[in-house]
Amino acid sequence: MVTDKYTIREMNERLVLEQIIKNGPISRASIASYYRIE
Repeated sequence: MVTDKYTIREMNERLVLEQIIKNGPISRASIASYYRIE
């Protein structure tokens, strides 16, 4: 389980950048609905 807030921030940044590269501009809501951290 990831608990370090900086690690979580880096993961989120990577996910957002990947989606922008693949799909162009996106909204926060679309990212939130696509990725769920358990």
